[in-house]
Amino acid sequence: MMLNYFCKNFLVQLVLSFLNGQDNLCVLALPTDGFTRVNLSPSNFQLHKPWDQPTGNRYSLVDEGSVEKFWVYRTDQPFKQGSPTKPRTEMRISIAELYKDIDDEYWKGFYEAKDAIVDYSPGVKLNLSFDAAIKGASRCGSPAVQTPSIPSSPADNLEYEGDPEMIEPMKELQRSFGVDPHLQTLGHDYTSGVWQFEGNFYVPSGTTGACIMQVFGAASQATTLQLRVYDGNLRVYQSQGVASNIYDKWFKLNVIHDVGNSRVTIFINNVQKVVVGGRGPSTFYFKYGVYAQDGSSNYMESRWRGIRVFRR
Repeated sequence: MMLNYFCKNFLVQLVLSFLNGQDNLCVLALPTDGFTRVNLSPSNFQLHKPWDQPTGNRYSLVDEGSVEKFWVYRTDQPFKQGSPTKPRTEMRISIAELYKDIDDEYWKGFYEAKDAIVDYSPGVKLNLSFDAAIKGASRCGSPAVQTPSIPSSPADNLEYEGDPEMIEPMKELQRSFGVDPHLQTLGHDYTSGVWQFEGNFYVPSGTTGACIMQVFGAASQATTLQLRVYDGNLRVYQSQGVASNIYDKWFKLNVIHDVGNSRVTIFINNVQKVVVGGRGPSTFYFKYGVYAQDGSSNYMESRWRGIRVFRR
């Protein structure tokens, strides 16, 4: 009897505290508490799509530009010619800083032109002059850009820091553009620390056998984490369940990668769902979108909004 009294009294006090704005009796921690947000600009996002398809055939912005829509077909080409990987339309978050502020359309144009000339290794970014970006945009046919007169520079003057195997492809890129960009790895694809991906995703019914988010990089394989959709359920690779009945609904996803402790923690709608082990040291980065896996449906789609990255 006395216990019931105290329980009722506590509930009354709890309700009154909320009504009075004194909500400190019950505070739910968020996955991002204690983290610092990483500033990202459009130049930090690189689209990987079937190599023979224009961007608009596999990626678009919907809902007045607030939602990214990714789709791919099982019969599509890989993201580059000769790759043994399956079809994908994914956004790779390159956490790097640019030395110059370049108009987003010029930067987008430059990357489209660059991709047609040489493939970049992960983690390599460009520090370009504004004129170089303009010329890149003009090469991919951007109607709003006029190509200025840019003097050529000897390719041997290229300064490069990063994978030695990429030096010659970088020089080929330099020769193709006729400019002397300074190419370097800026070091913001992470190798240590605690990093967090946040985003809201939507998967329409019918999509199955598709990876929608990755922590790319591992010691002896390609990835530390893949979140895949199978028959309306979200799984870690093909096994451990994360969420069920996800079709046609929006979910908030947070993925925390603690490199030092070799641990990945997954949250759905701010609730911790799964903790899995890491897969060894590497250079890591986040990807999201849609990437075909074994047993995939013919058509695969995911939509994303509110993409953010944090670190601690």
